[in-house]
Amino acid sequence: MGEHGKEAAARGGCLGNLNANARSLLVAMSITLAVTVSQFFFAISTNSISLQADCISMGVDVMCYLASFITEMMSEKRSKLKRRLEVSVSLVSLLVLLGASVYFLLEASENISTTLQIRMVRRATAALGADSGDPYGRTPLNPDGATGWTGSIQDLESMSAPNGRLTTQPFGYNGIKGGYSQYGGVLPYSVSDAQAGCDPHSIDTCDQDDSPNGYVMLTFGLVGLLSDMITIIFTISQAAIAKKAHAQATKEGKDPVDAPDLGVVMLSAFLHIGADLIRCLATITAPTYIILKPGWASSGADDLSGLVVTVVIILGAFYGIFEWLRDVCQKKKAKACTMFANSSNEVSLEEVVPSGELPIIGEV
Repeated sequence: MGEHGKEAAARGGCLGNLNANARSLLVAMSITLAVTVSQFFFAISTNSISLQADCISMGVDVMCYLASFITEMMSEKRSKLKRRLEVSVSLVSLLVLLGASVYFLLEASENISTTLQIRMVRRATAALGADSGDPYGRTPLNPDGATGWTGSIQDLESMSAPNGRLTTQPFGYNGIKGGYSQYGGVLPYSVSDAQAGCDPHSIDTCDQDDSPNGYVMLTFGLVGLLSDMITIIFTISQAAIAKKAHAQATKEGKDPVDAPDLGVVMLSAFLHIGADLIRCLATITAPTYIILKPGWASSGADDLSGLVVTVVIILGAFYGIFEWLRDVCQKKKAKACTMFANSSNEVSLEEVVPSGELPIIGEV
């Protein structure tokens, strides 16, 4: 950094010695860490899959911001090592984000499937008449039942409340309950949680398809959205300031301030911020529906929002990996890039990647 850059840094206060990218990463890491810690306890207490997925993903974001910050602060004199760390950190962060998203995608899909089965049992029970009092829909003419339940009889008994009242079961009863999961009681279609005696403050007596606390979800969705907007605005402003200082120094013929560079590290960081922004929008939409339409009808809103969010994040992660590959190929100027783009099937492995040379760790 030249004399003009040092003067600009001195005016920047305690963050003045950092470049625009480093300042943006530090602010993003600090805000995300604060939100993650506070949201974690509420995510566990409300048993919201959206908030839990958000916490895991934000935790990954914090680690990636830290690694990217360390890489950004490395001296340009160690350009080879810095470049290797840049491509490695960006790839690892994208793969971790992809893995976490796939995990929550599977969990949300399983929860939605269970919710649909429970609703199917409720509707079938209601269609048989309130006097039947049997969650299987068994009658003298149909002893096997008519609810269409596809699970085991033991599971259905563990999740059923044939008299329209929930019964408190021991912790871990028949393997249905575990950790902080809720007791799964299948209520008749027309019976509300209040009529069934469900205590919303007790995880042992609430219906499995009770929706999470919409107000808690909405609060953290808005907080997350605000923090993302602050991070994005700060990042854009820092880049604009650095660009202006660089142009001014160049115009005056002085040693220029380092111009902002959106490399693979900052690209992966922006993808993390963008993914978190999308998660927050879904976390706001789901609790809004839960608050406006409480009860069993909104029980799948949390899982559905989690499903949509994870799909969007997975698509973004694949895009980030594609950009990573393109960046590595461009910097490497390897023949493999052209050959891969032309989809040539006649190229051997030795022609694509020479022996002992890998783009991620090679001299870039």
